[in-house]
Amino acid sequence: MAKTSEHDALVEPERKSTESDLTTKTRNESAEAAGATANATSAEATPARETKAAAEIAAKQHAPRLDGADIAAAANQAAAKAWKKHRARILNRIAEKEIARDIVTLAGMTEIYCADHHAAADRTPYESEATAVGMYPQHKIPRLCPECAAHLRYGEVRRALCRREPRPACKTCKSHCYTSTESAWQRRAMAYAGPRAMFRGHAIEAIRHLIHTRKS
Repeated sequence: MAKTSEHDALVEPERKSTESDLTTKTRNESAEAAGATANATSAEATPARETKAAAEIAAKQHAPRLDGADIAAAANQAAAKAWKKHRARILNRIAEKEIARDIVTLAGMTEIYCADHHAAADRTPYESEATAVGMYPQHKIPRLCPECAAHLRYGEVRRALCRREPRPACKTCKSHCYTSTESAWQRRAMAYAGPRAMFRGHAIEAIRHLIHTRKS
């Protein structure tokens, strides 16, 4: 009996030591496995991030150039050509309340974009054929730099000549009456100005435009 007790006394520490070693080994193996999984995940994510970054760079490189005096000059020339060819029709159209309201909304959005992106430019009260005939309420005439003024003048003409009734939102319309450059410029300006219009004196126009966009 005494020998059995002595044997147990000798074996018990060894057993506990073995169990402890096994537990430690298991923990180490689990930690190594977790580390390997994390490294693998990181390795998989890194190429994905690099691919996304490369795609963004490529998109910027191939995106149309939207700014510059030559781009604005092209917009002005297109607007002048439209006025020369369709003057009577444009004047009749901008006399309509809904069309005039849409153009004033466009002008307000353009002013927000211009104020935040071209603050250092010479921004003056906007002048066009539409302002000359009194289409704009006096307090709604925007202050714009020459480039933004050219883009707005182009937008005035395109809205006046739009034949879609009821008019859909431009971004959902299937008729592409804007040039690709002007369309991209307007999307960029509207995407920036739209969320800020509520707090920049154009709350009613912004809400009306949002409702119209969602309906179309």
